[in-house]
Amino acid sequence: MRLIEAVTPGLLICLAIGGFIYVLAPVTLALAYALSSRVAVAQQQVKRAFLAALGLLGFIALFAGLAGDIFFSDWWRILGLWAVFISWVMVVVVIGIVASALRSSAAPPPPPYRPWS
Repeated sequence: MRLIEAVTPGLLICLAIGGFIYVLAPVTLALAYALSSRVAVAQQQVKRAFLAALGLLGFIALFAGLAGDIFFSDWWRILGLWAVFISWVMVVVVIGIVASALRSSAAPPPPPYRPWS
């Protein structure tokens, strides 16, 4: 439960919606990036992961748009299907980053060094 609270349910819900509905997936991925500012633990790493994911999606959008003579609906379908895949990858990545940070913060600090006298 602590992991879900640290990731925030809103971010996970946005990614899950994007993982099932390809038409909304690019929008929900951007919305999840905005919600990543509410992540309690390892916020900078989560934001970097989202920036990498959105950068990849932007590259795919640019490549799909320049690849040939396609209609907007076809371009959005391609973008949406990739965003579905990226959404599920981001669920795993974000949970992994936050779980790792929670584990490392839960570990007790090493005892202070005391020289032999």
